[in-house]
Amino acid sequence: MMNGNKQLNEKQKKLEILRKRAEALVDSQNTSDTDKDAAFEQKKLVHELLTYQTELELQFEELLTSQDDLFKEKENFSRLFNDAPVGYLIIDSKCVIKKSNREFSDMVDIDMLKVCGKPLVVFISSTCHAQLFDSLHTVSKNLTYEKFELELKLRDNTNKWVQCELKPYMADDDNVYFLLALMDITNIKSMEDELLQKNMKLSDMNMFLEKRVSDETEKRLKNEYMLFENKRFSDMGMMINAIAHQWRQPLNVLNLIIQDMLMDMPEDIKSKNGHDENEHIALKTVSYMSDTIDDFLSFFRDNSTDGCFNIIESLMSTLSLLDARLKKNHVELQMNCKCGESTFDFLDKQSKPKCIDTLNVKGSSSKLKQVIMNLIQNPLDLFEGTRNQGIIKVSVELEKHHISIAVEDNAGGIKVDPISKIFDPYFTTKHKSQGTGIGLYMSKVIIEDYFKGILTAMNTSVGAKFIIRLPINIKGS
Repeated sequence: MMNGNKQLNEKQKKLEILRKRAEALVDSQNTSDTDKDAAFEQKKLVHELLTYQTELELQFEELLTSQDDLFKEKENFSRLFNDAPVGYLIIDSKCVIKKSNREFSDMVDIDMLKVCGKPLVVFISSTCHAQLFDSLHTVSKNLTYEKFELELKLRDNTNKWVQCELKPYMADDDNVYFLLALMDITNIKSMEDELLQKNMKLSDMNMFLEKRVSDETEKRLKNEYMLFENKRFSDMGMMINAIAHQWRQPLNVLNLIIQDMLMDMPEDIKSKNGHDENEHIALKTVSYMSDTIDDFLSFFRDNSTDGCFNIIESLMSTLSLLDARLKKNHVELQMNCKCGESTFDFLDKQSKPKCIDTLNVKGSSSKLKQVIMNLIQNPLDLFEGTRNQGIIKVSVELEKHHISIAVEDNAGGIKVDPISKIFDPYFTTKHKSQGTGIGLYMSKVIIEDYFKGILTAMNTSVGAKFIIRLPINIKGS
């Protein structure tokens, strides 16, 4: 339209020049005689005037047609702008609304005429103001478009999320405005939030199931280890029973033969040749072998009565089996029963602490024997083949509601970090031929799962120390 007006103005200026030329020619004819050149010039001017007049009339008709088309386009644009399925706003550089369509008016539930002239921030949540002005600054500076999300603040104190697209807009007055398109995404946001909540619940369920599977797997492994250890312990007990049955009769026969051989021998001959002393040594050896068989049978036999057993008796039964190995490796065994404030030799069966009748624990004695055997055999393995004077201390202490059993040594300590790792299944610092790595694991399972007690390990200045705490069960209480 602007180009058409410019062309029309140029035609009018040119026509004005022709008119002035025509007027000058008429004036000259009034003052002088007409000649052929003047007549020709007059016709030429008339022809040019008629031509330009015709052109102006045609251009005027085109201009009217263009103005009519432009008016229709404006009507179509206004109809599309107002009836668009998304909200449209025209705003200035200060975020003041210059024009709004019906969809935005419906979004904020305010009449279109009342929306115009208001700052856009009136309808935007305060948390989104910075986002709006940052996007407006970017578009104004780079003359590009920006996409972002805003939260609309409605009159009923509810909120509505919209997806926005902002781009520059050139108006008829040659000023730069901004066209803002807003699409309602509240339902999408709601579904996203719902999906997020469900994903979080699903994640929690997965974590719960993973933990449950892990716990059940650990429980199953513990049961398998327990079955394996119990089966091995039972097989060893059956083997010891078979050996005891096979050895008991020959030992009895040997004992009778020794007594019969010397029974009819004169006393002076027996004394002269030292047969009395040899008889005593032989009978003592047979008795020791018989007692050893009893010790082995006692170790694999559950001595508990009414679901309870005596700690001291179980410890004495276990340590008596290790007597030969202790002596072989020159390891000194020390026993300190703090509950009775007395010290006694475990291997001296004639000596008993005063508190022996009160140190009772609920459960199976054979299981505790397994644990004590494991805790003592580990330092014994380290002492084998060394010339160092090994010491293993076993102390029992009666607490208010617990019995504490400590086993400590001077074998150098546990060089594992963290030290609790020694209770993991299959963890061992020994060669594969010397250990399976489940002894300490099974010990912890027996103490904590079966006896409901506590088994801990620590290092001292000279070695390692294991502490067992078991709930006490006093007879008659």
